[in-house]
Amino acid sequence: MTKIRDILRGDKILIAAHCGDKKKYPQNVMEAFVSAIDFGADMIETDIRMSGDGELVLIHDTNLIKTCGVDRDVTEMTLEEIKSVKKEGKYGIPTVRELMELIKDKDILMNWEIKVWPQPMDDNMLLVSDKLVALIEEYGLAERSMISCFNNPVLDHIRKKHGMRYVLSSMGLGRCRRTNDSTEIPLEELVDVACMYADQSPASPIGHADVFEYALSHGVIPQVCIADNEEDYRWAIAHGCKIFVSNDIYEADKILKKLRVR
Repeated sequence: MTKIRDILRGDKILIAAHCGDKKKYPQNVMEAFVSAIDFGADMIETDIRMSGDGELVLIHDTNLIKTCGVDRDVTEMTLEEIKSVKKEGKYGIPTVRELMELIKDKDILMNWEIKVWPQPMDDNMLLVSDKLVALIEEYGLAERSMISCFNNPVLDHIRKKHGMRYVLSSMGLGRCRRTNDSTEIPLEELVDVACMYADQSPASPIGHADVFEYALSHGVIPQVCIADNEEDYRWAIAHGCKIFVSNDIYEADKILKKLRVR
């Protein structure tokens, strides 16, 4: 199986399917993950929240209104209640364990985002990280996993508890980041990867070379979640980006092949 640290040390440019294959399916459903793997994405990015009875589920928003049309909060629902709700009337909300069962024997990298932003930091977030790591270890996925979070103390907690076992990704770096939560370990030393943002609106880092230069100068690999177009991809690659978190894996693949980096 591919090891994420080996890949990041090389020259390969990665396509990470943002919440799975969003081109064909709703985000974070099992069908989207299967489709992304079958297509040949290098990595799956997904969002983790905890149900009211302590189960880890894969969903972007806390509230179900956008995905399922139900005005309820997953943090106040049991897993059984969550499983009774269907996206678009047919797509269920998966658990972390279900996705791990799918990928355990497949050569796919993972970006597990502990989805807490814009919530303030609390102990439940550390509990989510501990539960996630326990499942990763149970399934033997540590060498294929990157863990990301908008709340930097969560990453600090993982690094202090597990050393360099896990690749960690922050949401930006230095003055160009989405959270100002303090960490005991300096953020530049804490993370391996940073999802780049500009420090102004719009948040796309394209054209802001200093954002990338700052990361690279601290040994941090730039990652971007931007529009899937050739001009922006070309610019990001030229400035050290190695991971594209894509909303259209088909277009991303076409662009990277045209640029002869895939």
